[in-house]
Amino acid sequence: MKILKEKGIVVFLSRKIEDIAKENHEALGPLLQDINNIYKLYDERIELYKRYSDIIIENNGTLQEVTDRTAEEIEKIFYKIILCNGKGEMKNIYYKWAKFKFFSE
Repeated sequence: MKILKEKGIVVFLSRKIEDIAKENHEALGPLLQDINNIYKLYDERIELYKRYSDIIIENNGTLQEVTDRTAEEIEKIFYKIILCNGKGEMKNIYYKWAKFKFFSE
């Protein structure tokens, strides 16, 4: 996770554990067949996800709504980097932003 944070913007798409538990997890293997394992993994990992994420987006809408919220939050970080660090970092961040925009449309 540390390397991801050094190389780009880490986005955590947060969902309620109840919503995750309702899904069909057959394709993901036997570990997630037991609902208790889903809760256990969630409890073990949630703080790690929150700690390392630059952005936390509540994944509680349509794909378009969540994508739009994510894009807005990335834009905020993008503008902070441009304003704080000058043009040296702008090129790399803009490239990552352009890739995100391309794949989300």
